[in-house]
Amino acid sequence: MRAELTGGAEVVIVGAGWIGCEVAAAARRHGASVTVVDPVDLPLRRVLGPRMGEVFRDLHAEHGVRWRLGIGVDGFTEHGVRLADGGALTGDVVVVAVGAAPNLDLARDAGLASDGGGVAVDGALRTSAPDVFAVGDVAAHDHPRHGRRIRVEHWANAQGQGEHVAGPVLGSDEPYEASPYFFTDQYDLGMEYRGLADAEHDELVVRGDVDAREFTAFWLREGRVQAAMNVNRWDDGEALQLLVDARAEVTPEQCARRHMQEPWSGP
Repeated sequence: MRAELTGGAEVVIVGAGWIGCEVAAAARRHGASVTVVDPVDLPLRRVLGPRMGEVFRDLHAEHGVRWRLGIGVDGFTEHGVRLADGGALTGDVVVVAVGAAPNLDLARDAGLASDGGGVAVDGALRTSAPDVFAVGDVAAHDHPRHGRRIRVEHWANAQGQGEHVAGPVLGSDEPYEASPYFFTDQYDLGMEYRGLADAEHDELVVRGDVDAREFTAFWLREGRVQAAMNVNRWDDGEALQLLVDARAEVTPEQCARRHMQEPWSGP
């Protein structure tokens, strides 16, 4: 792909999730023209919610990305993309970044239970067949900290579960409790996200300067931290991990003010 994302290339990206946004940033750095199309009205809205989606929309727009949001793709042509509203986008390169569905054929053939879009596993990553385990993108994990079944599509989760499952394979019932974690670097914005929020419905509290893109965001549910994201603030990570892992009970006022009591001693 690197060879195609060069100066003068017209790149169309279908999908405004993490991969779509990261490819857009890389293509712009290499001098390509970029248009991103997605049926959702904001990039990353499903993961981060509307306010944080606006942050990434504006970031990319400032770097010359053209957005075609709220419009689906009806098909592909020799010269680009046909849109659901009857329009078309012309491109030298089309990148499809719409995610992937886990292949559950083997699990179904083996009679394993599925749920949450993946192979259902308990806290210790054990499937409905006691001697069969599943980890990584395909595993819909009954997470003991988050209190629901979650399936995480990220290499860090696959690595962590892969390392942990050796214990249960050898007879341990110790659950896998690590919270989801991911990061991204796009232009001059770097961020880390920990936990798992319902970004459309959990309460969002922001500490710092969103316009300057130097802030920390918290997602709260019933007064407890579900997820946290630090943007260009690298001293907060360890404390945020403690808050998320403990699902700490906090108030929006505590999150928003500059100083918080332990376990957060960050600036």
